[in-house]
Amino acid sequence: NHPSAMVAELARLLHKQMMETAAEVGCEVYPYHIRKGWAKIGDIWLGHGFMYNINALRDHVEMQGGNVVMAHLHAAHTFRARNGGGHWGVCVGTGADPDKLEYAQERRQTLAWNHGIAYGEYCDDASTMHLAQWNCEHGGIEEPRFLV
Repeated sequence: NHPSAMVAELARLLHKQMMETAAEVGCEVYPYHIRKGWAKIGDIWLGHGFMYNINALRDHVEMQGGNVVMAHLHAAHTFRARNGGGHWGVCVGTGADPDKLEYAQERRQTLAWNHGIAYGEYCDDASTMHLAQWNCEHGGIEEPRFLV
């Protein structure tokens, strides 16, 4: 829906190519949708995420009613739900260089953005997840500096 016809057409073609490639390799693609945009593996909900603010990871965990691994928030962190189920959430942060995301340059929260990798184990009814994270270089050459 970009106002520039050239940008809109390039985006449409890129999306078409991505969907064709996903179909060729048998990859299931989930829509960017608050209810339908989640894949469940074992007892973990995996998705991009939709809400934003300092409590968004908590809100996603409580919305799903289970364990969540997501991105969207640009700051890697973890959360334990406020319920008796012991549910947890992991946000993997951003894969981007914050200096290139011009829409957020006036926001203080941008200074907290960082990179993360979630890893762990799961079975049908239990899982564990860990988060490795490191700071963004904010315009510099990115080299992972893990802070576990």
